[in-house]
Amino acid sequence: MGHGLTRWICGASIAGLLAGCTHNPATNKPMFDNFNQCMAANTAGSIVGSVLLGGVTTVLTGKKAAGVGVGIAAASAGIWLSWQRCAAVYQKVENTEVKPQNNGKKAAINKLTIDTLDVVAGKPGEELRRTMRYTLTSADSTQQDIPVKETTVLQVPRVASLADNSTAFVDQQGKPLVVAGKTLRPGQTNLPADQLVYDDFALPADVTIRPGIRKSDGQLPTDPKMPADRPYRLKMVVAGLGMSADKTQTFYFRQK
Repeated sequence: MGHGLTRWICGASIAGLLAGCTHNPATNKPMFDNFNQCMAANTAGSIVGSVLLGGVTTVLTGKKAAGVGVGIAAASAGIWLSWQRCAAVYQKVENTEVKPQNNGKKAAINKLTIDTLDVVAGKPGEELRRTMRYTLTSADSTQQDIPVKETTVLQVPRVASLADNSTAFVDQQGKPLVVAGKTLRPGQTNLPADQLVYDDFALPADVTIRPGIRKSDGQLPTDPKMPADRPYRLKMVVAGLGMSADKTQTFYFRQK
């Protein structure tokens, strides 16, 4: 195969994997009626890219197994990138005041803490619900409208297809994670979630609040193709007044 054709296929692979659309560029309005339509369109582009990328790998390495492994990994990454794009548009966030800051009195210092984070997960394809309470106090009693960024980060454990076509959790270098002489694989019981390597998919949301105790409720759409045989993490990051705080909760999707 000529170098020109190889470069074309590589370019098409990357374009297919990374291309994603959620808004009409002319109007900047959502292109789709709902999250499911958005996922279907964006995932289709990712799958095309992963197939081409697997083909390129086979051609360049001469190993079909290598191409299959790369294609599977790319397809998996593409699905999560599609979710990130679409969930950013169709997530629902509601921020309410629980208690104002000391009846309007100023605090000694600016302070930001996340007090609680609760996550309720159903089956893949059902909404993921989270509730967070945090406290933001201001040393300036005149500050009432404070811009705050609440970022929801879905942390997905890194998985790869091995040479024997089995699947395992892997480290930053793509090597299987082994604990007590046992390779960690999806579907195993009592998985050590804190020893897995995670990829982050962030969904930022901007809110304007008064200082005090706040309650933030979020509803995240999910996709039926999300595997339910592994732990996930939901991390909340709150940033405002030059400060930031975060809190993380591990959860599983229900399988039945």
